Amino acid sequence: MSMKKSCINMPNMFYTGNEKSPLHYGLSAEGYDINIAMEGHDKNIWVVDVKNNKKVWIRKDSIIKIEKEEPVIKDDTNDKDIKEKNNPTDYNIYIKYRLNILKNESKDNTNKTNFDLVRAEWQDLKKDPKKMKENMVEAKKWFEKSKDVVISKKGRAKSIKN
Repeated sequence: MSMKKSCINMPNMFYTGNEKSPLHYGLSAEGYDINIAMEGHDKNIWVVDVKNNKKVWIRKDSIIKIEKEEPVIKDDTNDKDIKEKNNPTDYNIYIKYRLNILKNESKDNTNKTNFDLVRAEWQDLKKDPKKMKENMVEAKKWFEKSKDVVISKKGRAKSIKN
């Protein structure tokens, strides 16, 4: 039988070291806020949740790890000094583009609902490169136009190009 040891972050809580959750490392869920996510000993994501009025580690299989993606449309320029350092990714451009369209189309959906729809669309688009390229051309055109417009404090759009 394994001997119980005190947790690092909560000395009054104990662990054995056989756990698959972050508790394996001596990190009690009681020492974290709800919905905090960490990688466990089994390399899965675990989230702090409340069960029976006690904080516990719950494995979340539905959480998607966000990975860096290569741009669909690459610039022909090889000179890195010309490119801006803070260019948005294709993902960011597409998300902004589609959220803008959905916001104007439907007033019933919440921002979260729209974001979930757009994120699902992006996952589908990644499977079809031809469709992805068509959508990204439209999104980048929209993005370039939207950069030229500034919203004033009174909520009016003004063009910054002369």
